[in-house]
Amino acid sequence: MTPPDVAQSLLTFAAEPEAVARQLVARINAHDLPGLLALCAVEHTLIDGLGRRVHGHESVGKAWRVYFELFPDYRFDIADVLAASDLVAFFGRAFGTYAGASDPREAWWSIPAAWRIKVEDGRVAELQIY
Repeated sequence: MTPPDVAQSLLTFAAEPEAVARQLVARINAHDLPGLLALCAVEHTLIDGLGRRVHGHESVGKAWRVYFELFPDYRFDIADVLAASDLVAFFGRAFGTYAGASDPREAWWSIPAAWRIKVEDGRVAELQIY
C-alpha cells in the first residue's frame, strides 16, 4: 500500500459505524463533552432508559453535563457487540456513584445495560440507552 492508500484506509476505518460508536463510548467514559459532541450529528437524538428524547447538540450537551455531575464516575463497559450496516449495539454494564446520595455507602450502582447507536455519514445520529 502506498502512503495515500494507508491514509484513506484509516479514514475509511474511522468512519465505520462500530469504530465511531466505540469512540463515542470512550468520550462518554472520559466525560469529554466536547469530544462526545464532535462525534455527534448536529441533529443528534439521545433517548434515555425511560424513553425520553433529547434533540440537537445544545440539548444533548446539557443532558450529558447534568448526568456527569450527578454521576461523576459514570462508565459503560462493553462486553458484547452486534453491528450491521449503520447500527451498532453494545451490551455490557453501566455503573457510577450518585453524587447526591445521603449515604455514600449506598451511592454506587452497577446495572446491565445496552446501547443502540445509529451512525450516519460518520457521525452518531442517535444513541438509545436501555
